[in-house]
Amino acid sequence: IMGKMSPRRCVEEVLHHGSPEYIPFAIWNNKLPEGSIKEEILSAGACVIVKSHVYKESLNHVKKEESFVKTNDDEHTRKHIVYYTPFGELEETMLVGSSSDWREKYIFNDSNDYNAIKFLLNDIQYIPCFDLFLHDDSIYGDQGLARPDSEKSPMFQIMYDIMGLMNFAVEWLEHQNKVLELYEILMNKRKEKLKIIADSPAQYAVIDGNLVMNVIGKERFNAFYIPAITEACNFLHGYNKVTGVHLDGNNR
Repeated sequence: IMGKMSPRRCVEEVLHHGSPEYIPFAIWNNKLPEGSIKEEILSAGACVIVKSHVYKESLNHVKKEESFVKTNDDEHTRKHIVYYTPFGELEETMLVGSSSDWREKYIFNDSNDYNAIKFLLNDIQYIPCFDLFLHDDSIYGDQGLARPDSEKSPMFQIMYDIMGLMNFAVEWLEHQNKVLELYEILMNKRKEKLKIIADSPAQYAVIDGNLVMNVIGKERFNAFYIPAITEACNFLHGYNKVTGVHLDGNNR
């Protein structure tokens, strides 16, 4: 049962090391069921965490084309994306899910794609959208709290978004210097995103997520993840932002 302190305020107290009136509990907005169950959850004092954005991405010079195809064999919709760069075309395919999209084809095919990928990464522009975030933050009033999309560390992006684990394993062995060039570009672009988060109305941000240690390995975690996490935390703490990291699996 809710007390005098609202669910939102209780969560804020926890985030800022305060003393909530009661132990709060939270639920993602996209996991909140409809109907009477939703009303029961809200009446019980849940704080709805609304997935939102504080920036949007656009491309300055790279042309991007999207198409959607629904196949008869598995009845899934797939989003096919083509990027046209001065160094060649890059393609990726996403399996569109109800709450998440799954990458089936990566923009990296072989070592001939490095220049095109570097151009694409440098071409991305991040545009603040604070009005959207404030709208999302107000949807549930004192029973909700908006949170920006989780940020991904550069090495995570390379492994899971750009190459895929099989390609990454080969490239890390045969062209590690080229992989590290992507890493440096992404670290610099990350600073642009962190500055927008710092200037945004968001109270807290997850600055890395979905880390599975038995895939990453301790050596890479210490060499590439820890520096990115530390840099982000130190920077955002200077703007009074609360930061967090989402870890999966066995973290021992």
